[in-house]
Amino acid sequence: MNQIHSNIVRYVTEADVGTVIPECDGIVTDRENVPLSVKTADCVPLLMWDDNVISAVHAGWRGTISLIAVNAIDMMIKYGAISENINVAVGASICFAHYEVQEDFYNAVESALGTEFCDMFVRSYKDEIHADVKGMNLKLLADNGIKSGNIKVCPDCTLCNIDKYYSYRGGKNKNEVMRSVIVR
Repeated sequence: MNQIHSNIVRYVTEADVGTVIPECDGIVTDRENVPLSVKTADCVPLLMWDDNVISAVHAGWRGTISLIAVNAIDMMIKYGAISENINVAVGASICFAHYEVQEDFYNAVESALGTEFCDMFVRSYKDEIHADVKGMNLKLLADNGIKSGNIKVCPDCTLCNIDKYYSYRGGKNKNEVMRSVIVR
């Protein structure tokens, strides 16, 4: 994907294998042997599947608050997935303790998702404002029909584990990324 920190999800087929999918942050397919991949380096990677449809999602904060996960679920359902059968693997991403944000971030989340949601995931920590984007995505998944037992979460922080993962905030080379891949 040519990832742009959006809520755009595109459907792909065999014809798209080996190409760069234009400007989006989520891809969905119901085809077999069509690998989907997402690049991250602190943002939240979401790999979703049921028996018929798969999806790969780059859930940065902008995509998260504009409901990229929900858009991916909706597109999966459009192509035959059943929401209660969708499984989600949530990959390593930056943790709350290391994700310092500014007041404009709080205002953007509050405007998009409401004060209560914002207060749950964007709050004061060590005299700074910090955010839990992984937690935001988990709530959005649960609020949109994904069973908690169907969600597997990697608890690792990319910055806490810089020797194991790439971290945009902690890395020396800002162009390094990780890939998460799913294939049906």
